[in-house]
Amino acid sequence: MNTVNTLSENSGKTAIKRYSFSRPVIYLLENNLLNLETSFFDYGCGKGDDVKLLKKQKFKSSGWDPNSFKEEKKTSADVVNIGYVINVIPDIKERIKVLKDAWNLSNKILCVSARLNNEISLLINQKEFLDGYVTEKGTFQKFYDHFELKLFIESTLNKKAIAAGPGVYFVFKDDQLESKYKLNKYKSYIHVPKSLKVEVLYEENQELFENLKEYILEKGRLPKTNEIFEDNKLIEKFKSYKSAFDILSRIYPKLDIEEIAKKRKEDYLLFMSLEAFNGRSKLNTLPVETQNDIKEFFTNYKTAKQESDALLFSIGDPLVIRDKINKCTVGKKTQEALYIHIDAIDNTNSVLRLYEGIARQYLGQPEGNIVKFPYDKKSISYHNYPDFDKHPHPELKTVTKVDLLNLKIIDKDYSTRENPPILHRKELFIDPSDKRYKKFLKLTKQEEEAGLYEDTSRIGTKHFWEELLLKKKLEIKGHKLIYK
Repeated sequence: MNTVNTLSENSGKTAIKRYSFSRPVIYLLENNLLNLETSFFDYGCGKGDDVKLLKKQKFKSSGWDPNSFKEEKKTSADVVNIGYVINVIPDIKERIKVLKDAWNLSNKILCVSARLNNEISLLINQKEFLDGYVTEKGTFQKFYDHFELKLFIESTLNKKAIAAGPGVYFVFKDDQLESKYKLNKYKSYIHVPKSLKVEVLYEENQELFENLKEYILEKGRLPKTNEIFEDNKLIEKFKSYKSAFDILSRIYPKLDIEEIAKKRKEDYLLFMSLEAFNGRSKLNTLPVETQNDIKEFFTNYKTAKQESDALLFSIGDPLVIRDKINKCTVGKKTQEALYIHIDAIDNTNSVLRLYEGIARQYLGQPEGNIVKFPYDKKSISYHNYPDFDKHPHPELKTVTKVDLLNLKIIDKDYSTRENPPILHRKELFIDPSDKRYKKFLKLTKQEEEAGLYEDTSRIGTKHFWEELLLKKKLEIKGHKLIYK
């Protein structure tokens, strides 16, 4: 007979031996929230694999688990992770207590994760119990809806939970760190090539100039006097940042600060539009650099809010969405949607970036790499082609659809299909400036010349494509078409 106490005692059986970082820790590392300067504590660490792997890489990490490491002490840390713990606790009061306990140990950020409803199908011989299931091993598992998990965290801690990925949330204690994290999520990448002519003055102060260049690329403006930048060494040598920039612009003639500023202003519009869903912070609570950015790009905070509200309002009009999709110069367009590689989202426009940003804010970091923008449906889908870079015609593994109207996440798994959908013309999904573009385009031209695209209605799945190659006595090695 199963009881709450028995199931709680069996929770140790759910711990999984890992040989790589867990998904929550990967998100923390990818976003630089966990680094060599921060301390890490794993609350309910299971077999302790995340802690061990971090220690191997010189991170300050420790952990505690009621089954495997109960002799260890619960200690406070900058970053506390409570990974897939609350879902194995049958008593909801105990779940709340444990979550609050982990929160109290965190100095800067708490990472919370739990299993989602789409994993229920993986269970065998499960039995319903309370608000979850008893598994074949005699353990308890509670499966959450993505939004349900967010509400549970927020109602328990009385703090905003920010989606990091499916079933993974960040809760910040450090407001400035939260603002920096959210802004960095939507910051677009800019590359500036170097001039062949190198000035002697630049050579003598190369590190200072390169740091100034990186600052401009990141901010779209020159540093302000109320910011600590390079201990003011540039001002000491060149009297002002403007004078230093004049020299830098001769080394990098394509370093157009006005164009970078336009891009960064768009990034801020996106950031502030998304902030409206959770309530925007007061200006004086934001980092000094962020306050300076807003004043530089919008003159004042009121104007910034008005412009971001207008952008947010525009995406409610389906005609605006359709128009922005039609005007988009990157991505593959069909009769029903635009498909674009996630790396090229920054090369679309502010409306589509915001539209996808809303989905990502709800979902967190998506697993897929091809994003679908439907013309007429309030949804964003992420299609996962794990071998997109390596395989000339990668197979579709999963699709995650974010229903923006009903705030639902719908998953489809194609990984077990014998004849899965595959991709063609990969260059269409990426920006022409992408280093992969020429290689992908070259293969497409070879396939066109070989007559492989004469009947496009039959080549969208793996088996039909392989049969066609066999029939024409062709094979593909790498990204080259070869006659047998």
